[in-house]
Amino acid sequence: MQTALVEEVATAYYDLLALDNELAILRKNINLQQDALAIIEVQKQAGRADELGVQQFNAVLHHSRGKEQEVMQQITATENHLNYLLGRFQGDIPRDTAKWMALSFTDSIIPGIPPQLLAFRPDVRQAHLELLSTDAEADAAKAAFLPTLVLSPYIGFQAFDPAKLLTTPASLAYGLLGGITAPVFNQRGIRSAYETAKAQYGIAFLNYEQTVLNAWKEVQTSLEAQAFIGKRQDHNVQEVGSLRKAVDAANELFRAGRASYLDIITAQRTVLDAEINLVKTRREKAINKLLLYKALGGGWQ
Repeated sequence: MQTALVEEVATAYYDLLALDNELAILRKNINLQQDALAIIEVQKQAGRADELGVQQFNAVLHHSRGKEQEVMQQITATENHLNYLLGRFQGDIPRDTAKWMALSFTDSIIPGIPPQLLAFRPDVRQAHLELLSTDAEADAAKAAFLPTLVLSPYIGFQAFDPAKLLTTPASLAYGLLGGITAPVFNQRGIRSAYETAKAQYGIAFLNYEQTVLNAWKEVQTSLEAQAFIGKRQDHNVQEVGSLRKAVDAANELFRAGRASYLDIITAQRTVLDAEINLVKTRREKAINKLLLYKALGGGWQ
């Protein structure tokens, strides 16, 4: 429960950081779209553009503003969810959104985690204890076949003189009787109980094996995903850099009258998608490391 709560709180926090960055990207693009709309309105007045271009820019601008409101709604919902997880009605969530792209938490980790760390997982511990329990029950059922030594204490009165029969402690007698008993008539019941215990041990062993294999699979999947996400993030960074240069070039050509409004709209929409995709990749990398934290049963030392 503690591990799940830590993971959920951290996930909500990084969702919040990702939404903050997405909102900043949208607002930056809204400013660019407003500048482009102002330019094409001036060009229309000068006879160098038509109403179609103005309405296209206007539609794109309103689409971005609608998306801005949607992201703000998601930010509010995430803040409320985080406050709920923290056990309070409301409160500010302090965060440094500007450092999102430089957080060391999302750096790649070094592989080579010892398998012993899997023993920290609650499900592995539970399966192991169930295996030990069924093993002990099987041993107990097997022991029922063996003869049993019975020791019975006794105490009473004895005396050769009747007058001293009830006099203590002179007439007290005590001792220990012993005997060996062996199962004869209930052999079938004992064997049935033993076979049942063996079957339960087999089921517990298979469950333990499957639990360990599943734990190993989750850890390996998260470890390998880190490498793929890291390489994808590098490509996203290169893509965003190239598209930003393309937007700058398209704006210069548009002001000079050598590019159409469709070139501007396409360039801005493409870089917007690429920048948001980079934020989502960054968030995925952080969330994947949280999944690794959970897969290891609550982290490692």
